[in-house]
Amino acid sequence: MSGQGRNLTPIIVERHGPKKAPMSSSLAKSVSLALLLSIALPVAVVPALELDTERFMPLEEVQPGMTGVGRSVFQGTTIEEFDAEIISILKNAFPKHDLILARLSGGPIEEAGVIAGMSGSPVYIDGRMIGAVGYSFGLFPKEPIAGITPIEQMLELFEREDRSTHPQLTRHEETWEELLAGFVYSRASEPSHTARSLAETAAIRHPLPSGGGISPVRTPLVLSGFDATAISEMTSLLDRFGFIPIQGGAYSGEEAAEIPLEPGAVLGVQLVGGDASAFAIGTLTYREGDRILAFGHSMFNSGQAAAPITNGYVHLVLKSLYDSYKMGAPVGIVGTLGQDRIPGITGRLGTEPDLIPFDITVASPGLPAPETFHLEIFDDPIFAPQFVRWSLASIVRTTNRGLGNITLHADTEVELRSGQTLHLDNIFSDLTAIDAAGEELGTSIALLMLNPLERAQIARMQTRVAIEETLRTASIERLHLEQTRVHPEEEVALHIWLRPHLERPIPVQTRIAVPADVPDGTYQLIVSDAATAQAIEVLRATWRFIPTEFDQLLHLLEDQDRNDEIILTLILPRPGAVVRGEELPLLPPSVLHVMQPELEAGEGGMTGGKVVFRTDISTDFVITGAKTIPLTVDRSESSVRK
Repeated sequence: MSGQGRNLTPIIVERHGPKKAPMSSSLAKSVSLALLLSIALPVAVVPALELDTERFMPLEEVQPGMTGVGRSVFQGTTIEEFDAEIISILKNAFPKHDLILARLSGGPIEEAGVIAGMSGSPVYIDGRMIGAVGYSFGLFPKEPIAGITPIEQMLELFEREDRSTHPQLTRHEETWEELLAGFVYSRASEPSHTARSLAETAAIRHPLPSGGGISPVRTPLVLSGFDATAISEMTSLLDRFGFIPIQGGAYSGEEAAEIPLEPGAVLGVQLVGGDASAFAIGTLTYREGDRILAFGHSMFNSGQAAAPITNGYVHLVLKSLYDSYKMGAPVGIVGTLGQDRIPGITGRLGTEPDLIPFDITVASPGLPAPETFHLEIFDDPIFAPQFVRWSLASIVRTTNRGLGNITLHADTEVELRSGQTLHLDNIFSDLTAIDAAGEELGTSIALLMLNPLERAQIARMQTRVAIEETLRTASIERLHLEQTRVHPEEEVALHIWLRPHLERPIPVQTRIAVPADVPDGTYQLIVSDAATAQAIEVLRATWRFIPTEFDQLLHLLEDQDRNDEIILTLILPRPGAVVRGEELPLLPPSVLHVMQPELEAGEGGMTGGKVVFRTDISTDFVITGAKTIPLTVDRSESSVRK
């Protein structure tokens, strides 16, 4: 990963707990039942573990009034101790999940409260670990009250990991179908299901806590290489997952191998690395050989997961009445995330995760020469497309002027590990060109990664962006056919007038010929922009846009008309059918009747007409608008041509 030392050799350190803490004589205060009602989270049943009671204190032994110490990093890489006083045990705080209620003190906690980034900080009583700081209470608490996830529940994640197979990256088929529908229709209207809305839907399932609720200790997501616009958008989306997106920077200092990985050390999850970085800060709870536990709560609650885990450095603790947090930076990748579930996350040291290399090359008037940015994005079908979108938009915005219309040409090559490739190429021109390019790319990548047809693993991506600081748009103003009645194969001249922005209309001339085998009749010649042409085609033959094979999906994504093309479509309004993605036009009524059971069984659908002619004309403008003119095909010798 660019700019980071990578050490994938496990760092062996001696495990040890802190010195024993004396028992406290203070009694716990009672806790309102209202605190228990803010989260209801699913959990799978796993076999009970035999706990090593020499190293771990069972929950049944933890009593109100006990005192202990926790371990965390508040500055640099030095692990410091803080105090914890047990208040009570919250039985069944979540389904089959208990919490230990504790009052924390010592160090910066006195002023900062429970600090975002402390997630996973281990807590010990009499030298035995009881669990990890994982939860906080309320929005503006007057004292640092924390929920400690019992160590038994966290250790069960190792059992899940032992039984797990490779992460299944494909989500529910209905999610993919909604995303596909949004992609197909979005070019002609406001997108209802795009990469962005998909992640927003996932976020809604993680409601923000009420003022008196239990919520996971928030996770700082330290960002570098992203602009303020992208960070603002990340905040609105990732806030529901408990992240605090903050602008930070990289760290150059100790190598990864020089930082011991022991309970209390900084442990993070690297979502993006390279010339842009997104680093989620937490704390290592427990290490057993090359396996680790951390966080004390979920990150995305995605189950099996695969992302780089890193050690890290804390620049400072920023104290706030609302959210105090650790500002830090990753130092080096040390392994791979394994499980992401309610009790915490697991990881395995010394392993190298699968990442998506993403290179972005920008040619812009704001740069003396084209510049290439190298990124690596964690391989997740829901959030990788978001970071593709955010990364592309941020880099283009920071290398281009901040205000005014631009014209943006984006050309992307996606290589899959199967050897297949996907080529995406389009042009955008207006105030929203950067966001539109990012949204289209992100949605295409989401469709690829979420598809239920075949597992798509991206080997690498490269996007080339060319920017002009001008508006290049033109609308279709009018049409003229020199003849409106023709014989098959007879050429006819078509005149199109385009009106560029702030300019006089300009003519575009072409000639069209009706194919020889089409029947007589009156056709509709539609001259339109790419978005309108696709919308018409979707209404005419919706089933053509529902791939049943992976190659069909690649073709659908790749075979999109460019925004700078005029699309000519000649349609005969007669019914036909699509079966398994293949169009069967101009079928006799008797054949359509025979095929009806197969169509009703979900193998295809009806079409609203036959496209007998379709071509495109490249222009120097992003085209908008559509016009229609009738054209009659008549084989009779006496037909009158006009």
